[in-house]
Amino acid sequence: GGETQTQEAEQDVDVDVDKDINDLGREETDLDKQGNKKAIVGLTEKLKFLTERAEPDLLTISGILDALINAQMTITVPEIVLKNEDGLGMIVRRLRKHADADVSSKAGILYDFFYETVKTEWDRRDAEQRKAKKRAREREEKRKATKESKKRKGNLDEFVSRKKQEESEAKAEKQARREKRKESASVAKEEKKKEKKEKKEKGKPDKKKKKKKKKADTSEDEPSEEEPEPEEDEDQDLDQMEKDMKRDLAEIIKGADLENLTVRQCKEQLTEKYGDEVEERKAFIKEAIRELIAAQQAS
Repeated sequence: GGETQTQEAEQDVDVDVDKDINDLGREETDLDKQGNKKAIVGLTEKLKFLTERAEPDLLTISGILDALINAQMTITVPEIVLKNEDGLGMIVRRLRKHADADVSSKAGILYDFFYETVKTEWDRRDAEQRKAKKRAREREEKRKATKESKKRKGNLDEFVSRKKQEESEAKAEKQARREKRKESASVAKEEKKKEKKEKKEKGKPDKKKKKKKKKADTSEDEPSEEEPEPEEDEDQDLDQMEKDMKRDLAEIIKGADLENLTVRQCKEQLTEKYGDEVEERKAFIKEAIRELIAAQQAS
């Protein structure tokens, strides 16, 4: 009874092998591709079944190998390596060492093709992975560079803004000092004018008395002459700041070596106290220095 069942199983295998071989290699339509894939899986199962028998059917095995060689271009990598040890690749690898020369030769042909196919696919996938990693690394580097660039730009913008603000504040402070000095000079000038006017007003009665006295003493034929007003000191025409500057210049020149003293040195010392006013009054300062040096040398 056991032998009868084995014979029936072998007959079923032969029938299934013929059907899978007929379906193998056709890829004209999607249905053909599905049938081709199913046929390869079926033939792989048949090869495994046949090679595990105590007395394998070498003729059927050889026929299956022939069919696979003819359709090798349609066999994909997953079908070769599927199930590892029970996969098609491992079966033909074992069969290439078979004692039967025909079986080992055909299995060797398939093995070499499978090896190159799998190696090519692995290399392709490895290259894709390297490219993907490179692209990811480049994206990360670009992101970091962009972030760093934005950070540097932000720092530069902040520096420029702070610098502009400092310059603006310094300019405003300088302008305020200038306005204050002008205001002080204007007040001093007004006070000087007022003082001069008051002095002039006080002197008027004396002039009238002198005129009357002079008219009484002179004859009618002689024209009356007014007593000339005394000339005012030149310094009275100077504003208060110029007076202060001239006084400070006198102090500078008094203790200086006249042979080595320069106008520039005098102006630098005045600038510490009077700022921009020195430059605006450089003609006055130059003339004052000349007069003071001449006066000191004469004494």
